[in-house]
Amino acid sequence: MIKIKNIHEHDVLEELPISHKDVVFYGAEVDIRTKAVLEKISAECNSNSYFVKYDKDSFRLQIGKEIISPRKLEEYFHDKKYNSIFIEATSLDLPEILYILAGISLSKCSCDITISYLEPDDYQRSNHSSDRAESSIQEQEFNLSDNQGNFGYLPLFAVNNSQTSKSTLVTTLGFESSRLGQLLAQDDGYAYERIEAYVGLPAYKPGWENRAIYKHMRYLSPDSAELKLFPACNPYEFAKLLRKLTKGNQQKQIVFAPMGTKPAVIAISTFLVNECFKHNPTSKFGALYDFPEKSLNRSTGVGKIYSYSLESR
Repeated sequence: MIKIKNIHEHDVLEELPISHKDVVFYGAEVDIRTKAVLEKISAECNSNSYFVKYDKDSFRLQIGKEIISPRKLEEYFHDKKYNSIFIEATSLDLPEILYILAGISLSKCSCDITISYLEPDDYQRSNHSSDRAESSIQEQEFNLSDNQGNFGYLPLFAVNNSQTSKSTLVTTLGFESSRLGQLLAQDDGYAYERIEAYVGLPAYKPGWENRAIYKHMRYLSPDSAELKLFPACNPYEFAKLLRKLTKGNQQKQIVFAPMGTKPAVIAISTFLVNECFKHNPTSKFGALYDFPEKSLNRSTGVGKIYSYSLESR
């Protein structure tokens, strides 16, 4: 079981508690904020830090120089016997965060986990949008991804839609409406009977929740979708909301496809790990991902700096 314990907001990057961790996991540099935190990792703990990347074609996870099947992560973490783990989530995506936490949980090791997330100062606007101050939310687009692939289930977190009734799709809305549109077009009404779409509050900037809602309204039909709110920077409270999905002996399969806010990814990852690896081998929860290629320099500057304290016991 992995529990979220505390949330910390830091004034400067130097306050992130990295240097005394047994191991640090990080991802790729794509903008100023990831460059800044990866430079800190390199300077303070280069010898015990590992680049992590999931390969959707081989279904394998790269951790440093090792290539590991998700089903072998239990052995990897059991052998390492880490007592303290740092996960740099700004540079990682859902698959990497989910599989690191899965490996920790499956290994049944007791350890403390710290996860960092740096907000940007701003996002890069698309060349097709207006930069005028009076530009409406209808006109505002962002260069966040260069390419998006098809959605697919992540190993260890797949459900079978062919032999059961349709699933509920749970998603968090970001600023790229094309991702949800692609998922629904790919499904074409086959697998999902309803959508629960979550919007984070307070938004990254005041009023930006309207951007996420507006961009997705065409996909949120009132008779098959429900719009919900969640605490944007508080994975502890969001995880509490998600746990309500397990009450009442629910029988419907629920599939997660997070598309907005890294703190939400942390909450969803801890929820999935805790629920999917219980004694019941037939989990009704799954996870989808489309592996978008993040645009270089997709954001500017460094905004708020968060670290989340978790424990595995």
